[in-house]
Amino acid sequence: MTIEEIDSEKPLRADYLALQYLRSFDLALEICDAMDVPAEAVIAAMESFPGVPGRGEVSVKDGVRYLKDRNPGISHMSIDYLLSCLKQMDVLGNAVIMMDPVNRKVCDKLDKDEIGEVCARYGVPIVLTQPGEEQKVPEGKDTVICMVKEGYQ
Repeated sequence: MTIEEIDSEKPLRADYLALQYLRSFDLALEICDAMDVPAEAVIAAMESFPGVPGRGEVSVKDGVRYLKDRNPGISHMSIDYLLSCLKQMDVLGNAVIMMDPVNRKVCDKLDKDEIGEVCARYGVPIVLTQPGEEQKVPEGKDTVICMVKEGYQ
C-alpha cells in the first residue's frame, strides 16, 4: 500500500502541513502493508493524525496564514524541504520567515549563511526575532513561517 493507492478524497486535518509529512506517511504505509494492517485502520489513523506538536502547525489570524515550526531539527535542509512543500502549494509569493536566532537545548547550531542561501533561492525574506517577543507581520505578507530551533524539555 502506498500514498498513491489511498483514496485521495480522504481528508486530512488542516491544522498541520500534511504535505510536509508525505514521506513519513509513505514509509508508515509500507510498514503497515508489510505487517498486513487493514487499509481501513490505516486510513482511520491518517484521518485522525493531529501532526507532531510544534512541527508544521497551521493557523490563520486576521487573514494571515501562520506556519509554526519549533523543533531541534531545523536546518538549511529542513527549511529547503519546507519551502519546497509551500512552493508546491503556491503560497510563497507573499511569505516571510520569522526566525528566533537562539538555539535552545540543541548541539547542532543554525548556519545563518546556509539558511540565507536556501531562502534566497525561494525568494523568501528572513526576519530575525527576539526570543518570546511578539513580532509585527511585515506589510504585505500573508504567509508567516515562524521557526525556532529548540530541543524538547
